[in-house]
Amino acid sequence: PQAETGFYTGLQSFALSIAAPLTAWITGALVNDGSYRRIFAVCSVSLLAALIALATLRLEDAAGQILRRDRDQGRLPAEKRC
Repeated sequence: PQAETGFYTGLQSFALSIAAPLTAWITGALVNDGSYRRIFAVCSVSLLAALIALATLRLEDAAGQILRRDRDQGRLPAEKRC
């Protein structure tokens, strides 16, 4: 929702500021401990996990939840209120 764009942008920045150094550290440890092949295995597993998570999302459900929340909080224009 437009009203919460700043909040979610801040959450994303916070997550990325933790994920980037952590990923660099883990990748370095994998290379030092084994070989570069381990990185590709970890990337494959991560990509598969992300695809599974995205496959479970339902746009219609998300849109309905946003609409209900906006209605409950009085953010909808008068013509959309029921």
